[in-house]
Amino acid sequence: MYVRDIEPDKQTGERKEYFLLGTYTVSDEINGNMNLSMEILPNKVNSLFLDKLEQHWELVSDDDITYRIIICKSQGSGKYQKKSIKAIPKLYFDLDSKRVYDRYDGSFSIEELFNICFKPTPYTHKLIGAWNNIKIEGFGDGDTCLKSFQRILDRIGAEFTFTGNVVTIRERIGSDSNVMYRHRLNASNIVKEVDGQSYWTYARGYGNYEDSEEGIKNAKLKREYTSPLAKLLGELHAPPIKDGRMKDSATMDKALKKLVDESIKISVTADLVDLREKGYPYAQSNLGDNVLLIDERIGLNEEVRVVSRQITRNWLGKILDLKFTFGTEGLVKRYQGKMSNAVNNITDILEGRKKLPFQAMSDEIQIVTKMFKSVNTQFEFSDDGSMLAVDKDNPNLIVILNAAGVGISDDGGQTFKNAITGRGILADAIMANSITADKLDVNAITVGFNNSSTNIKLYSDRIQFFKNSKMNLNIDQYGMQFFKDGVKTAVLNDDGMEFWYGTRKIGRLGTSSKSSDVNVRGVTLRLEDTGDYLGFLYKKATGDTTYTSALTIDPKGKFYSGFSGMTVDVPMRMINSKNELWTMDDVLAIISQFKGLGSVAIAASFDSNGAATKWHNLNL
Repeated sequence: MYVRDIEPDKQTGERKEYFLLGTYTVSDEINGNMNLSMEILPNKVNSLFLDKLEQHWELVSDDDITYRIIICKSQGSGKYQKKSIKAIPKLYFDLDSKRVYDRYDGSFSIEELFNICFKPTPYTHKLIGAWNNIKIEGFGDGDTCLKSFQRILDRIGAEFTFTGNVVTIRERIGSDSNVMYRHRLNASNIVKEVDGQSYWTYARGYGNYEDSEEGIKNAKLKREYTSPLAKLLGELHAPPIKDGRMKDSATMDKALKKLVDESIKISVTADLVDLREKGYPYAQSNLGDNVLLIDERIGLNEEVRVVSRQITRNWLGKILDLKFTFGTEGLVKRYQGKMSNAVNNITDILEGRKKLPFQAMSDEIQIVTKMFKSVNTQFEFSDDGSMLAVDKDNPNLIVILNAAGVGISDDGGQTFKNAITGRGILADAIMANSITADKLDVNAITVGFNNSSTNIKLYSDRIQFFKNSKMNLNIDQYGMQFFKDGVKTAVLNDDGMEFWYGTRKIGRLGTSSKSSDVNVRGVTLRLEDTGDYLGFLYKKATGDTTYTSALTIDPKGKFYSGFSGMTVDVPMRMINSKNELWTMDDVLAIISQFKGLGSVAIAASFDSNGAATKWHNLNL
């Protein structure tokens, strides 16, 4: 473990690094806070930097995670001083220090959204799994990259881990292990906590409606769910689900049941003992692992999931203390972790899964190379003749070689998610500069033609076309979205043609009907409140590079500054019932004859007999 000065050395220009001795505690949780706290005492090693140590220095832990020190407290200790620090992963700090300034509204792939989150940062990501496009409103709009990242994780129910500069996102982290924690064996102080403060027994759902002022009043899908516990506790109403895009009753029923059944919060905490030095074959469990937790005294015998942990180690890396928090699958299926806003306040809680980009290959090569160079391995031979390579620092990491093939495990050999056998290659992710195959069965494909800048990405639910690394066409179940230089310009869907300027909707061309009779139909050109004007233009000559205005409808007076209304820039003619041609000049000449008459009433509408039914007052 070592610390790195925030300022470069004046002579060498490099940031100095100093070895660090001390006992430290790392606390982390699924999709949530992670921090390192430590009291640095004055000794021969630490005295080389202790006086200079301050906020924003970096700390690199024994497991090669880089932290940023955000709190540094000084206190006297005899004749010298000691310092207490709290640090968060540099990943968290960097994501919280950058923002997504543009606002994004509409339908996006999960890859696009994560690309937006990580674009301002030096980090890349790989997405293991597949998700459909989602509709989102107000994404970015000045939020930090951290908050935007958390928002998408929460929306799709994904979880993440990180190594170096690569963030891996999948539906669920961890593994099903055979680890057991039992009272008086390797666990103590087991406490079961039930929080029913926000527990609901009843929920309603509204779907299949168009976004309008009427909202859920026009919902064609209305469902409700009542928990069996309502008979005991009464109807405790949850906030309703309101999603106009949801049209399937089974989908709505599932969402309502999940909302109600998961509203009760049940967690179990325990102090654990690391038994590796006594011959226990597995290291401590990782975040997301499923383990068996038993305490007969409180009637607990459940498979539980590690949702947070607190590990204290000495300067040799030996574990001194383990405290885990578990969530039970049968009672709590989701533990919602929240990341801390490190810049403003470490205790502030934020509100709230893409294929590996090809440019991330270099990052992955560095990570893998470092892993091979730094691993502390011991070799063992099992009774069946298999050769085992075991990481001495983390016995969960095992490579097995035998006649069946090569297997790689991260859960002590319980499962092998990455393997090479006679059946083929099994892998979470394969990174290569070139793959040749007769057949590919995949969820998503990225296609590059002869290393040109034009690409096609094929997914199970959409096709995307790119030019100069910027998407210019997306085709999915909602329609076609067109882009210019990465900025959305148009959408073609079952409602017609929409016109956009980035995240700003200008107008729409499509069919419509009379409000009182849906069989009276026509074609309409609609100007949104975020649009400014409608224009009809023409080109005077073949070689012209500009268009000339013929008719402009300018309700806000922005095109012709200060003049709102309709402006006609070409001669206008009218034909009356006698087939006589009237020009606008003729009409103006007639009107001028009445100038000075004062207030007059002019018929504005007539009935079937020709009688006036509406009058309009004019001052001439």
